[in-house]
Amino acid sequence: NGKNTRTDITPMNGKNARIDITPMNGKNTRTDITPMNGKNARIDITPMNGKNTRTDITPMNGKNARIDITPMNGKHTRIDITLAVIEVNTKKIEITPVIDKKETKTNLNIVIENPGHLEV
Repeated sequence: NGKNTRTDITPMNGKNARIDITPMNGKNTRTDITPMNGKNARIDITPMNGKNTRTDITPMNGKNARIDITPMNGKHTRIDITLAVIEVNTKKIEITPVIDKKETKTNLNIVIENPGHLEV
């Protein structure tokens, strides 16, 4: 109907999450979600118009992961998610799986800053 709908959801942390959705009119929708770590994640989605959507998600490790999705236009969709950030002796390791739906394969990229001998 092109009007905003409000949905209040109580997730597993016992706090309310507010979701404002403008369905099927090509405008942006904002979704504020309080996930299991108690921090807000903002999702701006432009549905069904073939443009990119940006999703900022705060996963369970408290770091942001950015997802750019091109929905419903038959083009390549790539999702980059940083699962964990590990710091070992001032060396930063990011474990990032790359999910490629078009080629139906999954790669695992490990990014190491200040490469050298790692001791755990």
